[in-house]
Amino acid sequence: MKTRKEASCLLFARKNNERVDEYLFSLPIAILPSVSLYQKRSDKILDKSVLNESGKIPSLEKLMALDEKSSLLLASGISYGDFLDKEIRKVEKNQIYRVALGGADNPVFDIFSHRKVDYALMFSSALRNENISKLRAYEIEGNEGYTSSHILCNRTKESREWLAKVNDKLIDLYNSPNFIEEVLVDAPTHLRREIKSQLLSLSNPLEP
Repeated sequence: MKTRKEASCLLFARKNNERVDEYLFSLPIAILPSVSLYQKRSDKILDKSVLNESGKIPSLEKLMALDEKSSLLLASGISYGDFLDKEIRKVEKNQIYRVALGGADNPVFDIFSHRKVDYALMFSSALRNENISKLRAYEIEGNEGYTSSHILCNRTKESREWLAKVNDKLIDLYNSPNFIEEVLVDAPTHLRREIKSQLLSLSNPLEP
């Protein structure tokens, strides 16, 4: 995609340092609760000794190292953000299973619910309510409480000009109370003020 001479874009992409060096990004088109580590409710709850005082997992690497037979399910071909991408790279490769994102509603959950896998990294916004009730979620220390999605484009003149127009429209939306209310619907209560503040402050020009 990045080598195409014509403009080419992808919706709902997440930014990380590597991608910023290679692609152009719009301002956020969605702000959602961040990824959590999920465990089936039918499995034994994590002992308090492996959690910090806030009930979060201090280190994904250390959690997986507690049992070398434990397994972690991930979606292939996506970024979980700079922090979690680094954490994932520290986990032994033979403990990680990846599933391709295809036509299924949520292929990660589908595999997780039917296979013997200990943990999965998933976004709550991608889970149905009836499926969330079957799972136990843990936040990971150091990971932000929310994440943003963007339009990602290759670096062409046409892409840059088009994204500039998109950003102008997005800034108009950020000033719309109705739009902000829609964004905050799925946000955890304790994050709503921070997300709203973030949206109202987003008036920066397109990054080079």
